[in-house]
Amino acid sequence: MKRFWKRFAWVAVGILVLFSNKVGVEGQESFPSPELHGGAISLKAVTYNIQIGKNAAGDLDLERTIDELKELEADIIGLQEVERYSPRSGLKDQAKQIGERLGLEYRFAPALKIGPFEYGNLLLSRYPIEALKVIPLPSGREERAALLATLNIHGRQVAVAVTHLGLNHEERIGHVNILQQEFAAVGLPLIVIGDFNTTPDSEELGPWTQNLQHVSRVPLVTLPAAAKQIDSILISREFSVGNVFTVQSDASDHYPLVARLELP
Repeated sequence: MKRFWKRFAWVAVGILVLFSNKVGVEGQESFPSPELHGGAISLKAVTYNIQIGKNAAGDLDLERTIDELKELEADIIGLQEVERYSPRSGLKDQAKQIGERLGLEYRFAPALKIGPFEYGNLLLSRYPIEALKVIPLPSGREERAALLATLNIHGRQVAVAVTHLGLNHEERIGHVNILQQEFAAVGLPLIVIGDFNTTPDSEELGPWTQNLQHVSRVPLVTLPAAAKQIDSILISREFSVGNVFTVQSDASDHYPLVARLELP
């Protein structure tokens, strides 16, 4: 009888763990790898449009955004719609707030600058950031940019790009072509993180997907209001993919997309 109850307890614990891991999560699941396994590097990457720290209702709550990011325990994070010294976000340096709270290295790449006010993309990394390039992306409506960084991950150099593409078809085609020239010259394993404002199967991304692959085999909703995926992570062929998922939260008008990657 004691053996029965002991076995029952372990089964119950397993069921509880299984269900707790599924709450608010959509995606592909597999067993995550340790950070270093047999010489391979395992890391967790995230893309997230944080809407300057506003939740889905439009209320400013950057602390909640940071808490959500902290729970993800990611190694590489690309954020879009980050502000510095803006009246609408309390004149705060959001890049510094997020980086210091998460305890990660960070680099900010402004797409728009008006006096002290800046608006753009933010890269956060658990690994040293050795180099950074900011790439302007011409736009007729809202200023756009990308950052391209080199990280030192356990002695290996890896390139990471973070971007936010344009709202219309013509702009996105131009942005993709500009960045493709940069990517072709990298010569390193590459991770591209961003809000692309288009779905993964879009022909606009064709120049990228000739050499890069989406981390998810199926679309995962990242923009709940439109019930579609417009935020993506692409990787070069050196990487393999573990679990991929979104966190269904109203901390922003987007969901974060999370991917476990392994580099042999």
